[in-house]
Amino acid sequence: MKIDNYKRINTLIIVLLIAVTIISGCKKSSDESEQNAKAVLDRVLNCSLQEAGDFDALYAEMTEAETGHEPGISSINENEMKDYFQQQFGDSITDECLEQMMKNRTCTLSMSLAKQYSSDIAAEEIQLERRSGEQVVFDFTARLMAVTDKEEAAYITGNITMIYDESAWKASGLTVKAEDSVK
Repeated sequence: MKIDNYKRINTLIIVLLIAVTIISGCKKSSDESEQNAKAVLDRVLNCSLQEAGDFDALYAEMTEAETGHEPGISSINENEMKDYFQQQFGDSITDECLEQMMKNRTCTLSMSLAKQYSSDIAAEEIQLERRSGEQVVFDFTARLMAVTDKEEAAYITGNITMIYDESAWKASGLTVKAEDSVK
């Protein structure tokens, strides 16, 4: 009889350990997706004035290489631009997300603000809220601040979709809506 009780207790302990492991694994995965989403937003929304200047110089160089010195004509090699932004964001976003960000100019939002405010731009108060559903989508808000005078440059809202790709969470979609502050 004692042996039967011992077997039941051991079985119960093993079942509990398995349940805790499964629950912990799901929570860890969710935490990692949120941490990676925030890291992507930090990289996309923060920009130094130096980075903005470097991009402008590279853009001017690419434009001149494609069009020569013909005034009024502007064209660049999209592959070169994609390579530049892939270096900036690394493996944290998918190719499709990067193409979307280039088309809607999300990649250069903070650069434009850095030039406009003559200051580094820092994303502050990034708030993420996960949507319910099968996809891992976070709605977010953030304030983009001009570091030099601590002035709000823009209030940002949007969403970021994360996928698990080759052992890491990556952004597969990013939409951003900026409400400019008056300067």
